[in-house]
Amino acid sequence: MVKKSITQSIRFPPFDSSNWIAEALPITKKEVTSSDYAPNFTIETKDGWHIQQSSPDKKGMYKGDFPEVVHNRRVGWHLVPNKIHQRARKLIRYSVAVLLISLLYLAFTPLMEWVGIPTFGTRSVRLGLLDYPLLATIVVPMMLIPILMRIGANFHDLRRQNSFLKQAPHAPEIEIEHASS
Repeated sequence: MVKKSITQSIRFPPFDSSNWIAEALPITKKEVTSSDYAPNFTIETKDGWHIQQSSPDKKGMYKGDFPEVVHNRRVGWHLVPNKIHQRARKLIRYSVAVLLISLLYLAFTPLMEWVGIPTFGTRSVRLGLLDYPLLATIVVPMMLIPILMRIGANFHDLRRQNSFLKQAPHAPEIEIEHASS
């Protein structure tokens, strides 16, 4: 088989395309040689996402929107991901903000005590053989909750994916009748 030169360009994120600005991402181009390839095509969206493949050996060009199969393969293996993932991503932002504020608060606590401003949450709590700041016993669980949510959602997604793969569609029964002419 004859190998031909193909130019492929793509601007599409690996996941969560709604959280990205298409114009801010670069277009990735690659030259490949292959004997097995699809016809020339360009698939674009209004947002600026696109996939393009072209070869000087092929005539014509398909232009259109992303087919549903492309969208489904890019967004969750034909199964919609658990909504807990999105909630956990939002929650982690707030817990990181609380963590940074509490670290800043702990850093300024000696200065606040020196000035005479009363502080709270800086006393130690003994857990086992170690002493922890009281504030850490509040903030650390806030950091762990989104992580545990994601782990639980991943297990749920894996279970759904396995049950989907185990329930393959039945083979169709095809009958061909003898044609009389």
